[in-house]
Amino acid sequence: MSLLKRYTEVATKMSDDSLAYAIQDIKACWAANAEFEAGKTEYSKQLWAEWDAYTVELQKRRKAK
Repeated sequence: MSLLKRYTEVATKMSDDSLAYAIQDIKACWAANAEFEAGKTEYSKQLWAEWDAYTVELQKRRKAK
């Protein structure tokens, strides 16, 4: 299973507040560790997959309201 698919499934089970917190936490991680934002390590790939899945899920929910 791809990382994006895994985190997309996780995102559907999270609350709006949890998604927003996770997105801010990822941004803070990138700000503190530029190498993670570059997407070259396995951990940075995980962060990008999480950010993408959580952001899209939150946007879908906001459009549905």
